Amino acid sequence: MKHFFYEGEISSSKSLMNRALVVSSFYSNLNLTGFSLCDDVQKMKKATEQFLSGQNLAYDCGAAGTVFRFLSLRLARQPGQHQLTGTPRLFERPHDSLFKILKELKVDFELNSQKLTLRSKGWQWENSIEVDRSQTSQFLSGILLSGWELEKDLTLYWKSTVVSDAYFQMTVELLKNLGMRLDQQQDSITIYKNQKPTTSSYHVESDLSSCFAVATLAALSGEAKFKNFPVQSLQPDFEFIEIMKSMNISADITNHSLTIQRSNDLRPIEWNLVNCPDLFPVLCVLCAFVPGTSHLKGAPHLVHKESNRILKSAELIKKIHRDCEVTSDGIIIHGKSEREFTPFEFDTDHDHRMAFAAGICQYLGAPITIHHPEVVNKSFPEFWKILESV
Repeated sequence: MKHFFYEGEISSSKSLMNRALVVSSFYSNLNLTGFSLCDDVQKMKKATEQFLSGQNLAYDCGAAGTVFRFLSLRLARQPGQHQLTGTPRLFERPHDSLFKILKELKVDFELNSQKLTLRSKGWQWENSIEVDRSQTSQFLSGILLSGWELEKDLTLYWKSTVVSDAYFQMTVELLKNLGMRLDQQQDSITIYKNQKPTTSSYHVESDLSSCFAVATLAALSGEAKFKNFPVQSLQPDFEFIEIMKSMNISADITNHSLTIQRSNDLRPIEWNLVNCPDLFPVLCVLCAFVPGTSHLKGAPHLVHKESNRILKSAELIKKIHRDCEVTSDGIIIHGKSEREFTPFEFDTDHDHRMAFAAGICQYLGAPITIHHPEVVNKSFPEFWKILESV
């Protein structure tokens, strides 16, 4: 068995960097520190630079749902006509709630197969606005991120089932750190008028879902040392440390460094991923190599991600000869430590997190032909280089 070892600093959080970039489109002197070469951040960075330069060109969102949703609401603040383009898969994802919000803000729009055209006079609203939170928190986060210097207070409320609340709270805490005042209630939030950031710089910490992919390899076959690791984090995926400890994996944070070491006595888990669904595909693989039955639940909205992550994860688990049962909100996995495999092909379905999961299986000895391995560029382009360097 190959011994895995990694020591270094993982690039900045995609989620936090893209949120901070939206804010920087209002205030170009906001100094963002951190680094990320991933496609989603590069798309948002280019869009921000394009917006600030005044170029009247289409904004290319690629396959990035977050970029598309955040940018649509940001551009709607600016009077004029704006066009956003993207891949066919991007426009297949659920955006109806975004369009409802645009109507509430009196923004005209036209949707074609791969293009959204906005015609705006700036946000204009009469009453509080209802936001659907049943599939994602990104629509609500998108409004908050573009809520600087409003002419009057804006109240947002919700009635539906709430998913991804931890990512919404991450947005709220980020904005508070930048100086935004908000009145948050159980089923509503109010953005106060005439606000500007009160800080001139913000450091974007490492991406913890990327850390988790590397940490999983360490837990199964070696060791990883993450430098400049956030001792406290806004990211919901910080929960992976608690998950690993519950599986009897050594996870030690000392002097802003996290060390993960291989365990010879891994334990199965039952875990609700309502706050950290992005961990699901890689955690499925980790559980597949742990003797016993693990139950991952609390994430029914994973069917609406870049792929149907519940079904794709089950497909991968079965191809490495583990039994599993799909549930309405997750999966039950019957893991084992044996590493005997037969060759197979796996289509990532253009989903970066499925590529991470398949790559871990491949490193552990599964003879997989992975289709579209380059999709990792969406969030963690260094992934394959880290595996190859060992």
